[in-house]
Amino acid sequence: MQQTPDEVRASGAEPIRSLSDRLWWKCDFYRQLQAEALRHGRGTGKPSTSHLLPQQVDADRLTAETAALAVEATRTMILGLVARSLIDGKAYAAFLSGHIITALVRAKDGGEAYLAIAAEGFIQPRMIALILSAVPGIGESDWQAEPGGVSDIEPKEGQIIWSTMIPPDIQARILELAETADEDL
Repeated sequence: MQQTPDEVRASGAEPIRSLSDRLWWKCDFYRQLQAEALRHGRGTGKPSTSHLLPQQVDADRLTAETAALAVEATRTMILGLVARSLIDGKAYAAFLSGHIITALVRAKDGGEAYLAIAAEGFIQPRMIALILSAVPGIGESDWQAEPGGVSDIEPKEGQIIWSTMIPPDIQARILELAETADEDL
């Protein structure tokens, strides 16, 4: 690119014709691209740029990145529902992959809080694990199924409820993380 001014003065630089709002010059990159395409097309009689198109590794990476973003968004949503309920004791719900997820916290001042999370519809076990793991400091063995309902949540057909106890330090962590997540949005 540093040679371009000299090439322009020597009438050796070629303009990019498709850009017409101002004058742009082709530079070494285009020559390198052409040489690479000629190498990859060797033996066929024409240049080939197919190696520059997205490959399976690119598709795999996009799939992985999309999944990671979905996991993070799900965790943030669940954390937000739990935090809101922790603040005022009301049930909060959100849609997740065509299902309704509800969180309800019953807390006593300064003591442990009771958390119930309900999911309506058939949810894959991996999604259930993701939802429950979104609550920090609560391990998988801390959760229990509540088939008979709890507090203000009566199970409907196709709904399952899980519950756990949340110690005060975890309650504080949930509120802190939810606040940080809101600031990041």
